[in-house]
Amino acid sequence: MDSDNFLLAIAAIAVLVSIVGISVTYNSISSFADITGHATENGTVNLTISSNTQINITHAGGTIAKKYIDFGSGNPYSGLTAVLSTNNGSCARCNGWSVPSEGFRIKNVGNTVVTLNVSSDKTAATFIGGTGPAFKVNITNLNASACTFDGGFTTATYVDLGTSLIDVCSAFDFTEGANNIQLDILLAIPSDAVPEVKTAKVILTYS
Repeated sequence: MDSDNFLLAIAAIAVLVSIVGISVTYNSISSFADITGHATENGTVNLTISSNTQINITHAGGTIAKKYIDFGSGNPYSGLTAVLSTNNGSCARCNGWSVPSEGFRIKNVGNTVVTLNVSSDKTAATFIGGTGPAFKVNITNLNASACTFDGGFTTATYVDLGTSLIDVCSAFDFTEGANNIQLDILLAIPSDAVPEVKTAKVILTYS
């Protein structure tokens, strides 16, 4: 075999080897293409957020964490009825009482919107006594729309407080910064009320 024929033979063998290599590579790639995904297994994360229905009296008489209002000692002027109000700290026709400039601050500290009612363990007659006494409450939103006022109750209007529930809020918000209201007390004390230490509860009912 002369050198030209030998070189042609070598070239033909090289071409054949290349074709075989391409064919093997293609078949290998085709077999991988049949794999369409990976096997998976799922885990589960479980969480329960429970409801918390709770309100707190956070201030009373302007003092943090205090839950009572103390008017101290005093008396009406003779023949007159004294009127004490925590809404503005006023004391008309009275002598000696110390009236705080705000009543109870109430906050919804839960995570649900609640209804709110207020009542007392006493009426004006059983708490104060005398002729024409008054025991009243007023609700003010410290945050806009914290309390959606219920029924005939409106802010800045005092309502007689007694042993029957008074509907205050049909919706009392729990959102931080929108969940604070103030409950103020007005007392009318006639001069013929019996001199003694007098105490009444303000009862907040919510659900």
